[in-house]
Amino acid sequence: MTHEEKINYMKIAAGIVGYGFDTKGLDMLVSIYELVIENQGETDLKTVCKVEADVKKRADIKSRSELLDKVSDKVG
Repeated sequence: MTHEEKINYMKIAAGIVGYGFDTKGLDMLVSIYELVIENQGETDLKTVCKVEADVKKRADIKSRSELLDKVSDKVG
């Protein structure tokens, strides 16, 4: 299952139990959850910070892409 699919399924599960998250929050939740499982509950702050930085980078890339798409639609 891709990371994006996991985020989409987490969005469904969170909605069912009444929690609302934006995509970045869901990405963070899925990423940290996978880290905890991978390390069997043992991890360090440096690794958590790297995951947070990766999530922020993905969110920034997505945001820039969406902005470019909007500009492209207005110009074209």
